[in-house]
Amino acid sequence: MAYDADLRLRSAIVASIAIVALSCTRSPPANERLQHSASPDGRIAFADAGLRDQLGLGPLALARDDAQLLHVTLPVRSTTGLAQDINWRITWLDANGIPLGPPTPWSTAAVTTDDFRQILATSWTPRATDARLELRYAK
Repeated sequence: MAYDADLRLRSAIVASIAIVALSCTRSPPANERLQHSASPDGRIAFADAGLRDQLGLGPLALARDDAQLLHVTLPVRSTTGLAQDINWRITWLDANGIPLGPPTPWSTAAVTTDDFRQILATSWTPRATDARLELRYAK
């Protein structure tokens, strides 16, 4: 009897350890992976983390036009010594930080080492008050 109780206790301990170990080794969801490779201001996310070290980014600028549409400008250049193509897309956000729809389709930009390339985007609604920009290697 004591042997059975000891065996059940050991089995319960091993099962508990296995559950804890498995719950600690989960893969983060895609949105968490983007957050880990985001720029310091949080508006720029890198879908491919290695791209972060290969690009020089200027400050993200926001401005409104006469129609109250929001314009975003991001200067980008390659820091690898080689020109490269990147993809970018933008998600427009309202005053509460809620997306105003799905992200725009991916666009391609050729970036060089010589000069900053300006990524430009314009919102389709005056409700946009901020933006989140995603960058990845060109596909």
